[in-house]
Amino acid sequence: MALGNVRGQSALDRLRERYESTETKCTACGYVDENGNWTSETDGRKIVYHHVCPSCGASREFTYRLNLDR
Repeated sequence: MALGNVRGQSALDRLRERYESTETKCTACGYVDENGNWTSETDGRKIVYHHVCPSCGASREFTYRLNLDR
């Protein structure tokens, strides 16, 4: 399976953009964050997408473990 760049972006960048466009409503207070502002970071073995609600400060994360045993 090829993981080529589309429009110069990696698959991980596109996933972050998906969160920014679909995961906009805070599950704690209901605030809709139109700007998204999800961050992502990796340590090489996992990637974490993180968002803090600008209204109430609630934090959400999605973590993916990378399978490096190939």
